[in-house]
Formats: sequence, structure tokens, C-alpha cells
Amino acid sequence: MIVYRLLFSFVVLIQTCLSSNETHYTAAVIEYNFSNLNSNQNQSYEDSTNEIINDFVNLIASETAKSFDIIVLPESVITTDINTRQDLIDLSPLIATGNNPCNNPQLFPDYYRTLSCSAANFNTYIVANVVEKSLCEREPCASDGYDLYNTNVVFDRAGFVAARYRKFHLFGEYEKNVTEEVDLTTFKTDFGVNFGTFICFDILFEEPSLWLTRNGTKHLAFPSMWFSEAPFLTALQVQNMFAVTTDSVLLASGANYPAIGSGGSGFYIGVEGPKNIGIVSQGGTKIFIADLPKDLNRNSKRNIQNNQRKKSVEEIDQVAKSLDEFYLKRDQLDVYTTHLITENINSTYCHEDFCCKFVVEFTNTQKSLKSYYYRIFIYSGVRTFGGIYGGVDVCAVSFCNDTSLESCGRRIIPYEDIEWNLIFENIEITGNFDDSKRKQQYPNSLLSDLEPLQAVEYAWESDESNLLSNGKIERKIKLLTSQERLLTFGIYGRDFTRDSSI
Repeated sequence: MIVYRLLFSFVVLIQTCLSSNETHYTAAVIEYNFSNLNSNQNQSYEDSTNEIINDFVNLIASETAKSFDIIVLPESVITTDINTRQDLIDLSPLIATGNNPCNNPQLFPDYYRTLSCSAANFNTYIVANVVEKSLCEREPCASDGYDLYNTNVVFDRAGFVAARYRKFHLFGEYEKNVTEEVDLTTFKTDFGVNFGTFICFDILFEEPSLWLTRNGTKHLAFPSMWFSEAPFLTALQVQNMFAVTTDSVLLASGANYPAIGSGGSGFYIGVEGPKNIGIVSQGGTKIFIADLPKDLNRNSKRNIQNNQRKKSVEEIDQVAKSLDEFYLKRDQLDVYTTHLITENINSTYCHEDFCCKFVVEFTNTQKSLKSYYYRIFIYSGVRTFGGIYGGVDVCAVSFCNDTSLESCGRRIIPYEDIEWNLIFENIEITGNFDDSKRKQQYPNSLLSDLEPLQAVEYAWESDESNLLSNGKIERKIKLLTSQERLLTFGIYGRDFTRDSSI
């Protein structure tokens, strides 16, 4: 055993030395379909959980030509049945003692040991999302004396627990506890990259996501079970707007269930945009792989033109046709100030005292009545987000399936029936926002394949030097290429000062 440990340490040391001379690391995220979980009534919880873990292991093992530095697994698919509390892990003593689950079969259930052993066997970091139990120190407590948390656990290349993060912003997870203080969880890897991690709904809030990036953490592991909402908050749309705004490398792993609008995974390289992203449209499991830069500042020019291209209409349509059965929730659009677009626009529109200037230029081919209509949307106020009130500031152009406001944010299905009358030649939206770290604005875009625009297709001006004499900060988003399959284009802002519990 001593010889094995020395040999393992030597291999890791050599690999670390080699990795330090490389500019990229190899990452994988897994989109896992959970629609059939617990469908077999005769299958025990233990068997079901082990089957899920084995699916992950087999998928990783199938990529025989690749060795991974880090793998991110999705939210809420490994330990889904919270009634089996005795099978859940209390991570606090593990982190304190440095136990390795792989080497301690008597202390850990099979699923946890398999995750730990897989990290060691594949010589990779694994970020897994589990339900964690912890001794209750408040009143009242559950009958077994434990609280439950939605938790990311990080295993290092040897299978040791390297970090833990408990989700701070829960979304309808009433059986789980909210942490009293947010964790700012980071972990240093042997390939020279410092990662932060958070979970799903956290991405829409100031803490921990923006706190991490503002403090210099630029690589982020993001397990998610996102429920896409049109027209501004579909999964890939949100992931991209966050990565661009924070100029961070985001590794997003999504749980997949098209019938309830869950799915969306991939990689984002800051302002350079998405790399290998997608939604498994028919309900399935897929591994996404990418080589990602360790240092975003290595290339000072950040030449986006060489890294991205505009997708063809045929490419967009091919993906979009497969997404007819992908469910989309809908934003509370009735409270927005809206204006139906029937001609080119160069004007300012306001919701109360919040105003944005819109320039919209398009060609109407008038092919058919079976085409999308578009409205200007503007709003500054409060909406509900799964258990809290949240402040938003929005200026955007977005889709409707007829001239009524009620039809907005609803797709025309089947996709092949759409004729696409409008070709947008130019959209430019400018807004003035409060200069405050308690408020954040994001570039927001969506094509009919439920993916965002590529970085070469728009310009996002968010330079903090654009401070106006009235203390406001100017934000501007502008189309750089014409668009025939556009659903949404605009600025999505969050006002954290208005957030509160329902």
C-alpha cells in the first residue's frame, strides 16, 4: 500500500509538472436524462442510484481517446429520493478528517464510493451534486436529527473530498434547508486552475456567483436542473449571458427532461462565447467535451473573429425542429410595457421612469401569415422567482405567435410550419442603469434553436467607463449580422436590492 501511494504521488507530480506547461485543460460535462428515474417500482433506491452512477461511469469510459482533467455532473439526479435519509452523507466530518470514500467501504454507501473511486480510476476531478445531510443545530429538527442540503461535492484525482458547496438559492425545494450564510467555495486543481462552484438558480443572484467572479475566480463548475422560461431565461441563454458578463469559463452540466423544460449543457469561454453547447432534445444522455483555456488573459487581443462563426439557417433549423416537444415556461409578460413592431423603429420607450432607446430595422418578406410577430418589451420592477421576489430591468425585442400580448413567449409548433417573414438587419438597444454592484445587466439573445447568438453576431458595450453625468451607467447591445431566426435580443438586468422572500 505504501509503494502504491508513493507511485501514485509520483504520477500525479509528473502530471502536474506537465500540465503546468500547457495552456488548456480538458473538461467534460454530462447531460443526464432523469425522466425515467424511479419508474421501476420494483427497483430499490440503492439499485436505482447505483444504476445512475454506472451510467456516468460507462459514459466516461466510452471516451477511450480522451483523458479528462475535470468532469461536472448535473444537479439532482444522483440522490433524488430524500425519504431514504439513512443513505445520505454528512460531509462535515469527511472534510475535517480527509477520509477517502474509495478506501473505506465500511463507512460509505456504494454510490458515494463509486464516485470517489471513479475520480481515482479516471485520474480526474469530479464535481457531483448530491443531497447532503447534516446534524441539525436549530429548532425544530426532523425526527432523525438531520437537516438536508442541495450540495456539490468535489473529488480530487485520488478520490478525496476536495470541496463542498451548499446551494444558497433554492427553487421550490421545500424539503431542503437554506444555509444561513452563503458559501464561497473554491478548489485549486493540480493543473493550475482555481475553480468556483455553485448550483442552478444561484446563477441569477449576486451571491455566490457574482461574488466569486468579482473576487477573481474565473473558472466555474455549474451543475443544474434548469427549467427553461421564454423569452429571456432559457438554459443556454442564461448560461451564456452570465459567462459573457463576468468573462468567465463556465462548465455547465444540465439534468435533462424535455417534457418539463429541463436540459442545456456545455462550455462558455467568457466574451468569446459558447463552445460545444446544446440541449438533448428527445430526452437522453450525452457527454460534452471541450479543451478550455487556463488563462483568459494569455491572449490580450481575445480574437473572437477567429474562434466563432455565424450558424447557417439550415443548422439552426435542424436543431430547432427537434425541440418541438421541449417545454418552455413563460415569463410574466403582462406587466411589461410593450409595443408591437410593424415598421422600422428609432425611438425611446419607457416603463414608468425606466427608459431605453430602440433602433430596429428589418425586411418583411411577407411569405405567410404563419410567422412570428415581434414586440418591444420594457420593464423595471419585481417578479416572482420560485419562492422569492426578484428585481428585474429589461429592454428587449422578442417574439409572439400572433399580434396579441398573450401570445408572446409562446412558440409556433410544429416548427416546420413557420415561414419567417422578418429578417432583422439591425437592432440596437441602449439603456441607462444605476451604477451599483447591487445591480447587474446582461446581454440576452435567443435563436429558434434555443441557443444564444455567437459572439461575432453582436456587440455588448458594458465598459464601466461609460459613466454618465447623472450617475448612471450606459449599456448597449447591437446586432452585427442580419438575423432570420431570431426570437429574443436585448438587455436583461437584475436588481438585487429588490429581492425578498415571498
